[in-house]
Order: sequence, then structure tokens, then C-alpha cells
Amino acid sequence: MLEDRRLGWAAATAIALAAGCATGEKRDAPQVHSVRIEGARRVKERDVKRRIFTTENSWIPFSRKRYFDEDAWRTDLRRIEKLYRAQGFYQAKVTKEEVKPHGKKEVDVSATVEEGEPTYIHTVNLQGLDDLPEEDRSRLQDQVKLRAGEIFVVERWDNLKKRLLHTLLEEGYAAATVQGEVKVGLDTRAADVEVRVDHGPRYRFGALSLKENTASHVPAWRITEQAAAEATPGDWYSLKAQGAAEARVFRMGVFGAVKLKPGEPDPETLSVPLQVDVQESRIHTLSAGGGIAVDQTRQEAVATSSYVDRDFMGGLRKLTLNATAGYAWIPTFYASSASGAQRGVVGSLSAELEQPRLFFRDLKLDTKLTLERGLEPAYSYYGVRAKLGVVYTPTTHLTITPSYNLELYRLESGSAQLTGPAPALLFGCPQNCVLSYAEQLVEWDMRDDRQEPHRGYYLALSLQEGGGLLGGSFGYFRVIPEARGYVSLLDEDRLTFAARVKVGTLIPTSGDDASSPIVSRFYSGGNNMRGFNSRRLSPEFVVPQPGSATLGYTVPVGGDGLFEASFEARYALTATLVLAAFVDTGFVTREHIGLVGFRHNLLVAFGVGVRYRTPVGPIRVDFGYRLDIGPPLAVTQSTGAPLSFPARSGCFGVGSGGPQAGAPEGPCVLHISIGEAF
Repeated sequence: MLEDRRLGWAAATAIALAAGCATGEKRDAPQVHSVRIEGARRVKERDVKRRIFTTENSWIPFSRKRYFDEDAWRTDLRRIEKLYRAQGFYQAKVTKEEVKPHGKKEVDVSATVEEGEPTYIHTVNLQGLDDLPEEDRSRLQDQVKLRAGEIFVVERWDNLKKRLLHTLLEEGYAAATVQGEVKVGLDTRAADVEVRVDHGPRYRFGALSLKENTASHVPAWRITEQAAAEATPGDWYSLKAQGAAEARVFRMGVFGAVKLKPGEPDPETLSVPLQVDVQESRIHTLSAGGGIAVDQTRQEAVATSSYVDRDFMGGLRKLTLNATAGYAWIPTFYASSASGAQRGVVGSLSAELEQPRLFFRDLKLDTKLTLERGLEPAYSYYGVRAKLGVVYTPTTHLTITPSYNLELYRLESGSAQLTGPAPALLFGCPQNCVLSYAEQLVEWDMRDDRQEPHRGYYLALSLQEGGGLLGGSFGYFRVIPEARGYVSLLDEDRLTFAARVKVGTLIPTSGDDASSPIVSRFYSGGNNMRGFNSRRLSPEFVVPQPGSATLGYTVPVGGDGLFEASFEARYALTATLVLAAFVDTGFVTREHIGLVGFRHNLLVAFGVGVRYRTPVGPIRVDFGYRLDIGPPLAVTQSTGAPLSFPARSGCFGVGSGGPQAGAPEGPCVLHISIGEAF
């Protein structure tokens, strides 16, 4: 399949809006140069500064300027003492405050705190669990994180009550209440904690209904049918199932907001009725835009438009029409006259029709037709792709998509201008290449946010069977398993660790075992392995330069084996700015993958990056450096004539030397895109 290499076209617009809105309104008051909390020892200064209104100017360009407000600062002084009491320091007080000029337009503000001694937990008493089943009682006791001898912190106390109530609701105790009190001795600096649980009976889901006077194109029974898939009447009541039911209704694709509201628990029937509240989105939407995609080996400018009808001819059929038109330069627009460079028009037209509730609730028909003109270093092409599939979603997390796909390509030599037997070697199939294959895609998605995940995991398996009884000009079997995982730490998930691994192999089943169609081969680089530019981690074909018997340039032609793995740490410096460090590894082999490939072909890169969060996703800038681990890329020559390459320089042409692993590609790469790498 040809890789969709478009970046988010809204990136440039988002940057401009962010820069314009972040400057803030200028005022006559002095700006805040610095804020200091003197005497902060047991409670960290940065935690205090995060809780007060008065903040200092940021070093980040275009950040909103912070101005000093006398009334706000006076309120902050009282807030500091309240913060200390909430952290268990009931004797803490602000003993001194100061506002000093810093230059002509700024001030330095400071507050001195006398912390005193903290209050410790003396006893923790949990009542009301004796008549619960053992399993439920153990689950509630596991939620008690307060221990005697610890400093009493109000937030932890409040969170304990919330956790206990959430656990009770999750287990079906819909009428449960959790109350408690804390007795604090100011002289003894000891706190006695008492929690009282009134769990009541266990409830089941009751009847589902749509909120009265809800204006919608969707029949009420279609909405409640989706909700009932997760919150089935008669099943034990739980918050998790209620949330899954909301997600089910939202995935119908016609609502901008969905809320399931539990009614008053009925003690006679021991059931909780649910009411579905929805706000319908626009049925017809038309959008247009444009943007640029830039890396060191390709530049592209594109205009795009889209039309969506979410109730096409009734029945909630969804019709999506997309069109793009643009111009691409390889490797760069300013080097369009260099040897091996090419440029040309690119674009696509696509129509997708989705028919929900095909025969039954969880099955959807998905058909798509795409016409495309593309430009790659090794070739250009005209393509037609058709897909007929069904999407089975038995739960909000599991998606199974079997499909039949027919793809027709007219392949043309690109910058290579190959003649004789070379096109067959390069393309792996005739100039007019027909792929006919079945595909099965299984996805298990447990991420908390698909756009910017912090927790959870994602598993996927893709299988393709081409040729044989399905016809086409090539027979093959292709399998791609993938796994991703996310773990977050610190307050508000500020630190996120993310990992990904992906393996792919393509096995020819007919024709020349040494060849495969170039449009189905594997390529890596870009977001997938940031030690290379997009699609440049690949076996390459050497094209002699005109008039030279020893010099040449390379074009990627893809391979039959793929391995990619990434580990990334993301730290939210502010609400909008995220720093990242990553290690990427991988390879692409000519032949289908085997254990030997892992031992001899593995390439490694590390790097750092910055993400700027916007409503359309994080704008991402990553710098990757490839270590001297692993072999040069596999290179094929069209003739037996010796070829050589100029000595490689350092990063971006500056300096000299550099690792030979992954040669002839350069060791340093800069990536700019929108959305997380994975």
C-alpha cells in the first residue's frame, strides 16, 4: 500500500493563531520578573508557586506577559497559609512579604514562610464494611492509602472518600454514600481519621430512554440500542459500563456531545434508569484548507477540501468526499535542477460511504474509492484504489475489519529514468501493476486519548493475502503486528513514558521469489524511525549520474522485512509546551524478516523534541541523530560498473565524518509535523 505522507495541513495556521493570541494585552502595571517563596522547605517552592495567582514572566517566546496586581498578591499571601494548612502545617504563617523594583518596568516579589511542625496521622478508622462480600470489602480496603505516622494532607483525605465512593458505584452500589471526619489536635499535632461507608443494596441497570424534546435526525431506538450494548438493562450497574455506553453513542458519528445521566435508584426494583442526552452535530459540513509538508528529502504544498454528509439518503449513511491538489519537489524545491531531482503535480480524489447497522447493530459496511497521482524518488504513478469492507465493533475497544481491496497502478520511472531490465528489478511487477488482495485488521485500543495518549495500550494485527484466486499481477502474504503502551507519572500526568514495537514481513507466493511489488513493500523513517527522513530507511537503488561512471545517487525502493521500535519520555513543562527525549531503532530488509535480520541489521537513533499543544493536536519538532550501530543500507546497482559516493559530511552538511551505519543517508534529521509520533 502506498504510504499517506501528508502532514497536518492546519499546523501553520495553528502556529500563527497561537503566536497571535499568546502575546496578551499590555497594561500599565509593572510586569513580574520573579516570584520567590523564602523558607519553603517541607513544601516545595514550585508547588506553592503553582497554586497562587501571581506568576512570573516565562522564558518561552510569545508567552503571555504577567503583570503585578496588588490586590491579587494580598490574596496570594492568605492563599499560601491555606495551602500550608492543607499540607498538614497548621502552624505555618507568612512572616514577611516584599515587592522590589527590577529595572524600570518589572518587579521582584517574595514571601517568607515560617512552616512550623507538621500534623501526623494518629489513627485511621474505616467503618461500614462488615456486611459486604469479602471481595468487595477487600477492594475497598485496598483504596485506603492513608497510614498512621504520615503527614496529614487534606487532598489525600478528600481523594480517599472519592475513591471509596467510585469503587462502590463501580460495583453496583448506586445509592452508596461516604462520609467522615478528621479530629486534629493543634497542640499534639495529631490527626484521627474516621470514614463511614453506607453502601446500601447492589443495583442493576434499568430502562434506557432518550431525553425528552431532543431534536435529532436519529431515531430514539437507534441511540438507546447503542447505549444498551454496554449498559444492558439487567446487568450490574457500574460507572465503567456507563462510560462505555457514552462512547458507543458518540461513535455513531452524528453527535457533538453525549451524556448518560443515571436517574434516581429505585429501591423496589433495585435498578437505576439511564437517560441519554445528546447534542447533534451538523449533518452537512464543508471544509477547505491547505499547507506544506517539509523534510530534507521532500517538500510539498497542497490545497485540500472535504465534504461530509452524515445522513446520506437517510439511515445515517455517512458520505465523505475528499480532494487534494498540490505540487511536490524531491529532494527540495531549490535543488530542482540537480541530478536526480524531480518535481510534479500530486493529488487525490476519494469518496467513502459508510453504512451503519448492516444486518445488526455492531456491523458496518465501509466502501472507498480513491484516484491518486503521486511522486516518489524512484517512480511516479497514477493509482486507483477500491475497498469493500465490513467493520465489526462488538465493544468500544475491539474493532475487526475484513475487506477486499483492488488497486491499479501505472508506474513510471522517476528520477532514475531506468531502461532495459531495471524497471522489473525496481518495481517488482509490470508497468501496469494490479494488486488484488484480502485484508483482515484487528485492533484492541485501550488508550485514554487517541490523539495524545497518556495511559493504556494499543494492539493491532494486519494480514493481507494477495493474488491466487483473487487474481492480480502478484501473489503474496503480508503480516504486520504492532503494540504500543503508555504510562504516566507525577501530578496531572506531566511525565509520560511511551513505547512502540512493530514487525512486518511480506512473503511472495508466486512469480519471482526475489521480487515484490514496490507499492506493497515496507519503508521506514520519518515518524517511525527518526534517524532517517520519511521513507529513506529502505534498501536503495543506485542511479549513475549522467556523464559519470563513478558517481551516483540513490533512491529508496522498499523491502520485504520491517522492524521498528521506539521509546519516548514526554514531560509537560507547561500546559502547552512539552519536552521529549526518544530512542528509535529499526531496519528494513530486502527479504522477508528472519531472526538473522535482528542480529545484523538493527540501526539506532536517539534525539530530543518539543511539542506545542494546539486544538488540532500537538505541533511536533524532533531532532534525531543516528548512532554508528549497524550496517550501511542495502544498495543495488543497475550495472556492474563501480560506483562511489562523495565523503559524507556531518549534521546537515556541517562538519565532517559521521556514523557509517545507515549510509549513504546522513546521520542527522529534523522532523516537523503535527500529532504525536505514536
